[in-house]
Amino acid sequence: CPTLPLYDREGARMLMEYLLQMGHTQIGTIFAFKEATGQARYLGFLDALHSHGLPHSDDIEIWLQHSNIDDYFQKNAEKALHHMLEKVTAIFCHNDCVAYSLITYLRTIGIRVPEDISVVGYDDSLYATLDTQLTTVTHPKIQYGVRAAQAILGLIENPDGFRAADYAIHPQLVIRNSVSPLKT
Repeated sequence: CPTLPLYDREGARMLMEYLLQMGHTQIGTIFAFKEATGQARYLGFLDALHSHGLPHSDDIEIWLQHSNIDDYFQKNAEKALHHMLEKVTAIFCHNDCVAYSLITYLRTIGIRVPEDISVVGYDDSLYATLDTQLTTVTHPKIQYGVRAAQAILGLIENPDGFRAADYAIHPQLVIRNSVSPLKT
């Protein structure tokens, strides 16, 4: 079954390039390990670091399941998160929901976003516009829907010559106020 590509790896790289432009080089990650989107976004994260010759340590990355996000961001969060917070200036989250949960947790322990740490999400969902306005990546939803409809018609008209990549919509960076330049 043909599908339209989301280019999550490309979108993650764009988000990372923005963080790097803002001076952040110590960037932690929180991704969902059972999802292909998490793996693709992580690869985009690594692509950007490698293209800038920057190392990454696995002690500032967290892999979790979406089903336990709320449990993870409790008052006594796992040591891995607190360890990460001591080492990073920014955190790249799997999606906006994870970023929103993280920001809510950080507020309970007295850490301000973006004043103390920058946080980015992915998907430009409703969570990106609640409370702290989140820097994120979007798949233009209306354009994506139009292209999907065009792709279906293209598949019907010419099943042998159909190429999903011809209908692709590339992600776009949405800059809001959850990132601040690194203070030196």
